[in-house]
Amino acid sequence: MPRDKRLFARLDLDYADHPKISRLSDAAFRAHVEMILYSRKYKTDGHIPQRFAKRVASEALSELLANDDESPSLIDLGNGTYLLHGYADMNETREEIDRRAQANSRNGRAGGIAKAQSAKPVAKRTASESLSEKGGENVAETETETETETETHVAERDDVRSLCTLLADLIEKNGSKRPTIGKTWLDAARLMLDKDGRDATKAANLIRWSQDSTFWKATILSMPKFREQYDKLRLQALREHEEKSTRRDPDAWMNS
Repeated sequence: MPRDKRLFARLDLDYADHPKISRLSDAAFRAHVEMILYSRKYKTDGHIPQRFAKRVASEALSELLANDDESPSLIDLGNGTYLLHGYADMNETREEIDRRAQANSRNGRAGGIAKAQSAKPVAKRTASESLSEKGGENVAETETETETETETHVAERDDVRSLCTLLADLIEKNGSKRPTIGKTWLDAARLMLDKDGRDATKAANLIRWSQDSTFWKATILSMPKFREQYDKLRLQALREHEEKSTRRDPDAWMNS
């Protein structure tokens, strides 16, 4: 039977009985589980962006932020994002997942080279040796998560794809060669939204502004560069907007 290639998150068997969880309403309980699944799916290490948190009813969000005096299930980071308390204690972090994927990839290449170089017939193994090897293969199969699966999840996200497409379209419109939207671009857009907590609509507007700027359109030629320079772009766009407002009304700053 082929291995189930879907991704899975981990929950303690006593999860529902934990004092912090058992007192939650049904809506807050569901919201907490959905946040755990979201973080595992997109490898955010327990960080929940504001755009996802907005899907949760305010009452449920308040419950998760206050279901324990010292260690509530959800922590407000103060920049529009939240953090799931204890997420990394139960689920692998992005670094751990990527490290395991790289190790599996190296082991797979090494195994392929060994098979290609081997010209000697394989000796018949004992029953115990075969059973041991079979068990090892099963463990490896169960724990392996391919990079292709992760890339597919990212590529299917409309918010990530639309931001990358917008930037590529405007770069091409400005006369440069149309860039390729690959894994690097998709990862940068995803991290910008999920880890940095950027709003997708504001990011799209800032992309348009950067490609209208004489200076920045020659600098922002990729999504990773846009993410890297996001705050500089935001502050300069804000300053430009304020200067234009002041020119229209010289006394506007006195009324702000």
